[in-house]
Amino acid sequence: RQRQPRTPCPPMQEIEIDFTDVTSIPPDPDGKRQHAAEAFMWVDAGTSIPVAARISTDFHMVSVIRTTASILQQIGLPARIRMDCDVRLVSNNRLADFPSPFQRLLLNLGIQVEVCPPHRPDLKPFVERFHKNYKGESVYPNWPTTEAEAQAQVDAYCDWYRTERPHQGRACGNRPPAEAFPELPVLPAVPAQVDADGWLQQIDGWTFVRRVNAQGKLVLDGATYTAGIAYAGQELAVQVDAAARELVFIQRERVVKRVTLKRLLGGMMPFEQLVEALCGLAERETKRLKQRRTKRRR
Repeated sequence: RQRQPRTPCPPMQEIEIDFTDVTSIPPDPDGKRQHAAEAFMWVDAGTSIPVAARISTDFHMVSVIRTTASILQQIGLPARIRMDCDVRLVSNNRLADFPSPFQRLLLNLGIQVEVCPPHRPDLKPFVERFHKNYKGESVYPNWPTTEAEAQAQVDAYCDWYRTERPHQGRACGNRPPAEAFPELPVLPAVPAQVDADGWLQQIDGWTFVRRVNAQGKLVLDGATYTAGIAYAGQELAVQVDAAARELVFIQRERVVKRVTLKRLLGGMMPFEQLVEALCGLAERETKRLKQRRTKRRR
């Protein structure tokens, strides 16, 4: 069926984020061969303005969390961020029942997270278009071969894109984005203190079905909970009670047990401490994924 163009949104309210390869940078002989160097792009859907661009040869969830924290401290907090299903952003769906550490960072700051389904680049068209322009107008003509060269060139390109390059998008009307939108709203600043478990409110009421093992235990989001030997071999509905920070075990519409949620970070803390705590969660999640892959190969 024919896909309809997205409805324009106000300036600086929805940011599209995505990675693209910087193919001119050769891979490290001892490093990864694919996606050796990437640009992490942030483009405003309301104005087509690139608000941030970071080059790295080592993007993984931990480095993405730290990079995102730095960008948000620089630009402020948009109402919404749209992204795809990149494992560095949303984790592995076979391991994670709850939002990924990266998503928790955004949710804790009150940012709405929109995850596009696989194979739907048309749902984040502004950042996809910017990728194409960036490669054709900056990477291929200039051919940077180091991370530092690529960062300097993308910074210069973004400035030119904002202030000089006519943009044919509907919002800009063949004018540079900075000319079409001379005054942009000031976004709220990152707060000094953040509720590290505020993301729970976004999943209040989520319900999962789990089969209890022979030891009377079940696993949710990588954590083991005790249901009781009496339920061994049976299925229980497991519901999130965000206010109580508990899981509610339900069988045949009857509550049979409540347990405290594990792996919470403990409420209010400085933003910098939150970032490091989420990086620790991301490292543990990456380790679990590697262990799972190792078991499959055996």
